[in-house]
Amino acid sequence: HERSANEASEEAMAKIRAHYNEHLADHYSWLYGGWEANVAKYGRVFEEVGLGAPGGSGVALDLGAGNGFQSIPLAERGFSVRAVDISEVLLSQLRAKDATRSIETVVADLTETEGYLTRCELAVCMGDTLPHLPDAATVERLLAAWAAALDEGGALIVSFRDLSVALRGTKRFVPVRSDEDRILTCFLEYRDEVVVVNDLLHLRDGTGWQQRVEAYPKLRLSQEWVAARLEAAGLAIELNKRDGVLVTILARRR
Repeated sequence: HERSANEASEEAMAKIRAHYNEHLADHYSWLYGGWEANVAKYGRVFEEVGLGAPGGSGVALDLGAGNGFQSIPLAERGFSVRAVDISEVLLSQLRAKDATRSIETVVADLTETEGYLTRCELAVCMGDTLPHLPDAATVERLLAAWAAALDEGGALIVSFRDLSVALRGTKRFVPVRSDEDRILTCFLEYRDEVVVVNDLLHLRDGTGWQQRVEAYPKLRLSQEWVAARLEAAGLAIELNKRDGVLVTILARRR
């Protein structure tokens, strides 16, 4: 049973790697509204949660770093950032934009902590990385491991979409972003523990419109469940807020 669970986890993460490298990497910044806009956005997010300059080791882990939306503002605050992601394509984009030259990039599967985990003052896992993990047991295990890696007084910040409440009917069609040459729409299929996200990406080329379709699962993690797992890992919740379906939690090691 353990072997089959491990194989299922590896298969799930391989699908995520392929999804980002082959399907979304070239459009990643665009679908979120632009790289500069998102770096500025997360700079504001860090200000709102009271994150200032490093006060200890200065080491920060960006878990599921993508192309640097969080890593760049952390480095600009003076942190020595280890940016971890499963996609080398996205990390190469990060390196190209890193003017601070204080960011180390690590290509790694987050479920295999021996490849990237180190003692740190701060760890962040933001965007929608947590729901991309294979199952709730893996999320619980990783939250505990990340919490254990924190220095005394260190903080873990997570953000994710709480998909625990199912949308119905036509509300399951989500227009993500569009311009004159690209249209991305998602269709959501709710199952007991996951939402199957169907990405429909339309691209205009010289001959007309071409459609690319990819499907992948996202975990239906609730705000309450994640907060409880952080507390079970020995952290104290200092911030637990919700904006629509987007949840942000800051927890600290005492």
